[in-house]
Amino acid sequence: MRFRKSGKFEDKTVRRKGHFIHIEKHSGKSIGQTAVLNIAAVFICLTALWSVFIHYQTRLGREYNELMQDNLSSYVKAQTVEVNSFHSDVSGTLNAIRSLAETEGAGISGGKLQDYLDTVNKEQSRYSVLYMTLDEFAESAAGAEADRAEKDRIYALLRAGQEVITDVNRKEEYADYRYSIAVPLFGRPGDISGVLCTVADAQELVDTSWKSGDIDVVSSCVVKSDGSFVPLRDSDKQLQPTLEKELKEKKVSGDILVQIEQALAQDKDIFVGALNRKTDKGYYIGISPLGYNDWYIVDFVKENKIYVHSSMLMNQMLQTSMVVLAMIVFAVGMIMWYMITKRRKESLEAEKYMVLAQFSDTIMFQYTYSADTAVISTNAELKFRVNHLESSRYLKENKNLMELHLDDEKMFQDILKTPHNDGEIHAVNMRLVDKCGRYIWCECQYRYVYDGNHPSAVIGKLTDINSQIKREQQLLKKVRLDGLTEIYNKAAGEEIIRRKMAKSRKGLLYILDVDNFKQINDQYGHCQGDKALAHIGGLLKSKFRSDDIVCRIGGDEFVAYMDGTVNRKAAAKKAEDIFKALEECSQEMDFEITVSIGIAACPEHGSTYEELFNAADKAMYEGKKHGKNQFQIGGNEIL
Repeated sequence: MRFRKSGKFEDKTVRRKGHFIHIEKHSGKSIGQTAVLNIAAVFICLTALWSVFIHYQTRLGREYNELMQDNLSSYVKAQTVEVNSFHSDVSGTLNAIRSLAETEGAGISGGKLQDYLDTVNKEQSRYSVLYMTLDEFAESAAGAEADRAEKDRIYALLRAGQEVITDVNRKEEYADYRYSIAVPLFGRPGDISGVLCTVADAQELVDTSWKSGDIDVVSSCVVKSDGSFVPLRDSDKQLQPTLEKELKEKKVSGDILVQIEQALAQDKDIFVGALNRKTDKGYYIGISPLGYNDWYIVDFVKENKIYVHSSMLMNQMLQTSMVVLAMIVFAVGMIMWYMITKRRKESLEAEKYMVLAQFSDTIMFQYTYSADTAVISTNAELKFRVNHLESSRYLKENKNLMELHLDDEKMFQDILKTPHNDGEIHAVNMRLVDKCGRYIWCECQYRYVYDGNHPSAVIGKLTDINSQIKREQQLLKKVRLDGLTEIYNKAAGEEIIRRKMAKSRKGLLYILDVDNFKQINDQYGHCQGDKALAHIGGLLKSKFRSDDIVCRIGGDEFVAYMDGTVNRKAAAKKAEDIFKALEECSQEMDFEITVSIGIAACPEHGSTYEELFNAADKAMYEGKKHGKNQFQIGGNEIL
């Protein structure tokens, strides 16, 4: 409380409700200077705070945008994998029926083919296999207006013995849009007796069982490289004629349109974020090629409420900080220093929150460096075998909150021990033990939080990707194996042999060619010929070591590679074992099966795969000249 006397302020001290207010003596000029300084201090503090707010807001938006694009990428790729898996399943079924029908000579009039179709259609309900004549299928698949170019494409592919995936069309007998997958059926060589096909719902091209709580899918569609939409449903009629016009309707910027056009021209994936920031919701688009019919999956998604809530919290934090800073300006120096220190800690906690906001509602973990403490969210106990939800002296005593695979424990320890101040989100795959004692593949996403130049914490999440890993392994195995013999195919076998040669620089390459295989096919039929090849593949796999490479490189040609040895006696012994096993196989098949074998040693006969292959191939043909059913080692006399 102040009293004015003789134009000056006097010092007074007044007690009010237990508080002491000390009034100092000031002149008018001093008060004005203090007011100006206080206003300037408030302005500087607020300006600094606003700059920090804009920085964090921009950073949060950028990191959220990257996370949205990652989730969109996972969603689109999941769609692509499921569509290709469906087509692979259909293709495998059609080719199996075709192979069986052509091998056994099942005729249409005999009814055997229809029996096959009835059996297959009873065993699965997702699609039905039909038989049509070539002209019936071409007229049906080309659409109601019988597009000439489409019919010519269908005729050309089927007559060449290739699989056909038709364009999408709609007919009166169907309530929705359909497309067909078909293979030709040959009665005699070069003579197409008919077509095996299945009619699929066009919605299968965009449907997926994969779900993510981080994205909100607005629509999924299919386009061609020229930007035209492939109709999948009646609602597609509301879209603009082309993808470019549809995006312009959504007010997408020109530079993003150029990126999308280049991606379509180069047959590449593209995942673009924040398409329209002028509206209250940001749009994202993901495009991925399907690999056939010039088709691309296109997904439009919009951001969820995470970013909106984060911005609101940032605004509330800004308002609170302004009040605190205004009080600090009028407080004593000691209190101001205390509040500045407190603000620094609050900023660090705010950064931790923003990192947490990037992750979905899954199993979360945090490791704090200063306390050497690790914490995991309680929902981990629902699925995994958990030792502790929280543990101190974590790295010092090498503790584990959850049980990991022995090969992955050191990797996780290294993640915590070697932080990187790069501001990036990292990801690794690791195996954890579930409640039933099984190993489950999980993706571990994490990021380091720094206090200045010192690591403060590691924050991350664990996501179950076990089914995805298994699906990828199954697809990889299917791509690398020969369908008839179940050993490596030519591409996979050659790739592995090259790697082994580059590593050890020593080994033996075998080339085996079935003698008189054409005569076996002509005399006993292609079915028996295929059985003979399958027997040879299994025989070679059993006769060579488990880490040796055995593959089929052609119709009746096989290659085997023994890594790390050039022992000629062992090579000869291996060839003799193969001949002996083939004698037993011949008795089982009721006709003679023999092979000619050429053997070449690395590096004596070649230091590259091509040189070694040519040397073994030459040796094999030299053996054939001397009566077949023999083997020869690179350039030496027949043994």
